[in-house]
Amino acid sequence: MRWPQALMIGSLLAAFHPGLAEARFGKAGSGGSTGGGGRSSGSSGGTHRAVPVDSRGSSSGSSGGSSSSGSSFSTFRYRSGLGYYSGAFVPFYGYGYRAPGLYYPTASINDPIEVEETSGTTRTTFNADVMFFVANANQGFALGLNGSFEGDRWGFNGSAQNLSVKTDDGSPGMDNLQQVNAHLTFAFLTGERGRARLEAGLDVVFAPSAIFLAPTAGLSGTVWLLGPLAFEASLYGSVYPFWQVDGRAAVVLGLGAVGFKLGWRTQLLDDQGAVDGVVHRDIFMGPYASVGFAF
Repeated sequence: MRWPQALMIGSLLAAFHPGLAEARFGKAGSGGSTGGGGRSSGSSGGTHRAVPVDSRGSSSGSSGGSSSSGSSFSTFRYRSGLGYYSGAFVPFYGYGYRAPGLYYPTASINDPIEVEETSGTTRTTFNADVMFFVANANQGFALGLNGSFEGDRWGFNGSAQNLSVKTDDGSPGMDNLQQVNAHLTFAFLTGERGRARLEAGLDVVFAPSAIFLAPTAGLSGTVWLLGPLAFEASLYGSVYPFWQVDGRAAVVLGLGAVGFKLGWRTQLLDDQGAVDGVVHRDIFMGPYASVGFAF
C-alpha cells in the first residue's frame, strides 16, 4: 500500500499546477483562473481456519487441575462473543479475528483447545475532527463529523464538515463551505494486520453561490502497527461537475474504545467555472486531529 506516496504526489501536483488561483470555490465574482487548463483529477468474510490458543490455553496434566468431573482453572477456552483484543478502536486483530487473551474455565482439562476465527463481526465508529489551514495562502479551519458502520467486507461511511476560510476579496469575515458525503465501502483486503477498502458514493458541497453534487470514488485503509498504534490513510476524487482531490494520512492511538488521530490532510476543490464562467479553485492543506469512539 502506497497511500503516503499517493497523497504526497497529489498534493504536489495540486499545489504547483499551472493556472492556480486563490479563488473561492463556488463563489460568484471571486477572482479565478480562466480556461480549462490546470485541472487536477483525483480520483473477514467466511469462517477461517482454527488458530491454536497460546501457552496459557494449553492443557497441562501437571498444572494441578482437578478431576475430569470438576471445574479447573488450569485449562481455558476462548470466551465467545469478544471480537477485539486490547480495545475496540485499534484491535490487534481484524474484524472477526479473535485473539487469545480472554478465557473462561471449562470442565475438561485434557481436550485440545482451538480458537475459531468467525465471521459476522460488525464495527461502528464515530469521530469528530478539526483541521487548520497552514500550508498555503488560505487561512482558516475545518470542523467535521464522521461515522462508519462496517462488517466483514461491506460497510458505510458518512461525514459532514464546515470549512471556514478568510475571504479572498479583501472584505472582513469568513467564507463557509459545507460538505456532506455518503460512501459505500468494500474491504477487498482484510486480515489480522489491517484492511484496504474501495469506496464509492456521492459528495455534496454547499458553496456561497451554488450547490454541487458529484459522484466520488477512492481508497481507504488501516494498518495495525504495534499495540494500540495504527496508521490509516485515504484518497478520494471527483471529476464532474466539479473537481475534487481529498487525501489524508494519520497515526492512530487507541485506548480501549476511544481513539485519537493526528495527521495531515490536503483537499482541492475546483468548480470548473460552473458559477460565472471563471474557474474558482481552493486548496486546503494542514494538520488535523480527531477523537472518536468505537462500538
